[in-house]
Amino acid sequence: MYGDKGRIGLIRPGITPSTEMDFHRYLPEGMALATAALPYQRVTLNGLSQMSDQVKTYAAMYRGFPFDLLVFACTTGSMVGGPGFDETLIRQMGEVSGIPAITTSTALMKAFSFLGVKKVVIVTPYSDALNTLEVNFLASAGYETAAIQGLGIEDTTVLPFVQPEEFYKLALAQDLSGADALFISCTGISAVELVEPLEKATGLPVLTSNQATIWYALRRIGYRAPLPGLGLLGRKPYAEN
Repeated sequence: MYGDKGRIGLIRPGITPSTEMDFHRYLPEGMALATAALPYQRVTLNGLSQMSDQVKTYAAMYRGFPFDLLVFACTTGSMVGGPGFDETLIRQMGEVSGIPAITTSTALMKAFSFLGVKKVVIVTPYSDALNTLEVNFLASAGYETAAIQGLGIEDTTVLPFVQPEEFYKLALAQDLSGADALFISCTGISAVELVEPLEKATGLPVLTSNQATIWYALRRIGYRAPLPGLGLLGRKPYAEN
């Protein structure tokens, strides 16, 4: 039966189906997913703010339905309001829906803590302005960015068509010395399939936005079994931290 092991309500930027496709690919049997797509015009600070302003409205549509968790799956969209913005969104989503909630930036920081990551190298599809936003948000939570490089994309019609190989090459071009992990940021791209090849190539834990979101969503609703395909994060036995 669909959802007899868990039901997740996904709220994602309406630019690409990559997040829900990754959820469907990696959710264990018996888990169900329902998706709402937010209007999203530009991959910019203003575009993110306009999108994130609608999260509360979309979360309210889930009220009264039997979901175990709501997920706002956008990395910089859950950072754009500054330090603690993810917690604000979580509170708002819970208040209007009556359902526990998480965001991608929350999931990422839980993954960092779980793996003991303090210093990270980041690759993104973003502009310098969004990269700076991400670095500052993570710094406010105690995480150091050793290096960050983006592709400078602001057009939402371009973002879905960046090939995974481009992020693979960009990741391997970074100086990873001294880093605890490599992070590929953005839920709107295809990157989860790069996790295990990059872990083999670099010897470091590798995280992506969708991978961390899926991992933490499942852990939050009580799923404790290994998660094949999600790298070290999915293999390491889970315990709350």
